[in-house]
Amino acid sequence: MAARTEHNYARFLAPLDNLLWDRKMLEMLFGFSYRWEVYTPVAKRKFGYYVLPVLYNDRFVARFEAEPVREAGAFRGISPS
Repeated sequence: MAARTEHNYARFLAPLDNLLWDRKMLEMLFGFSYRWEVYTPVAKRKFGYYVLPVLYNDRFVARFEAEPVREAGAFRGISPS
C-alpha cells in the first residue's frame, strides 16, 4: 500500500461526468462497470437509484448512495442490497 501523502484524494463522480460517458472504455481502463440506474425499474437495479462512483487517486474503489436523514439535517451512506 502506498504511503499517504497530501496528494492522495477521493472524488465522488456525478453520474453524467465525462469520465463515465464511455462505459466500455471505463471498464477496459479501470475494470469498473458503471450504469446510472435512475431510469432502471426498481426490480432491475443492481446498486441503487442515484449511486455515485468513488475514485480514489487512479482507482475506482466504491459506490456511494446518500440517503437523507431529515431529522438530523444530514445524509448517510447506504449499502446496496
